[in-house]
Amino acid sequence: MKQPRSKFAGKSLAGWLIAPLAAIGVAAPMKDFISQPISAMTPPTGRAPADPRLPIRPPAADSLHSTLEAESSRWILLSAKHDVEPVYSVQIQGNEVTDILLPSLSQENLIPPTLTADISPRDMNDVGLALPLLLTFSEPLAERKNVGQHIAVRSTDGQEISGRWEWVGKRKVRFSPQPLWPANSTIHVSADRQGLRSSRGGALDAPLESQFSTGPDKRIFVYLDKQRVTAVENGQVVRVLPASTGKAGTPTATGSFYIYDRYPHKTMRSRGVPRGKKGYYEVENVPYTQFFHEDLAFHGAWWHNRFGHPASHGCVNLSTQDHNKRWPDAPEDAGWLYRWAALGVPVTVLKDTPVDVALE
Repeated sequence: MKQPRSKFAGKSLAGWLIAPLAAIGVAAPMKDFISQPISAMTPPTGRAPADPRLPIRPPAADSLHSTLEAESSRWILLSAKHDVEPVYSVQIQGNEVTDILLPSLSQENLIPPTLTADISPRDMNDVGLALPLLLTFSEPLAERKNVGQHIAVRSTDGQEISGRWEWVGKRKVRFSPQPLWPANSTIHVSADRQGLRSSRGGALDAPLESQFSTGPDKRIFVYLDKQRVTAVENGQVVRVLPASTGKAGTPTATGSFYIYDRYPHKTMRSRGVPRGKKGYYEVENVPYTQFFHEDLAFHGAWWHNRFGHPASHGCVNLSTQDHNKRWPDAPEDAGWLYRWAALGVPVTVLKDTPVDVALE
């Protein structure tokens, strides 16, 4: 790639000075990108030399294909190709227009690493309507507060999805749709490469784009007073299941949640009780586990047959045949709910059943 030429090129030179490159936050390098400033150095005299020259001595076989331009009061190092986070020895030769030898100058500079990001969900189908969008960046961002201004979330027809951005860590930001994702739609996510910068100045080296597809409008309701679970699809009740929720001392939390993790089989342990202490338990091969709030989950329970009555440590127990030697003909309610539901399906747990809800 042809490098820009100094507007002062061709004049006489005298004197020399050396400046090591090793740490400043600037724009991250991009492949096949035009020359960009990666360092600006101002001589102690306040004026740049008339005709700077820049022999580069990089480590090993690396090359910093660079030129040096002179402005009225500073040098600007330009590079069309360089590595991330290198340490270079740079020798700059030049003199004032009055032929006064410039004093020694030192400045440390670092080319920042490229910013990357992982998006979840990505390329998933049949996503539930409440599953949040999560972006994890390789480094903290320089402008965290305005991150939502640089990320577009749209549906298939191009309509912008309303929602709430919330930082859940130094590098993780979450987008929750308000109120829910549109059903049976493809959601497109894209980011402004110029608007997102790391705290060290690194930029995205490739477009940040992703998409996923939502499924039908599926929702799960848990009624604690009736000990029932209702599966609703597109506004219609498709199944009512007897359940066993938390006992008085370990109640099931009420509120609005969503299924955030799923396992065909999971080992369940007591919460807040150390191994060996009274109240500790550990059960292997718990089938059809679907977590919806902290460590609370829907799952099959093969160790009891008291469905319709509170019997759990807070989870929502459902009948299952999996590993069930005592009641091998039990209804497979837990397996049905597992196959019907998906990540992100909204879950509402109510203490009392509304008068207009029929559970027969």
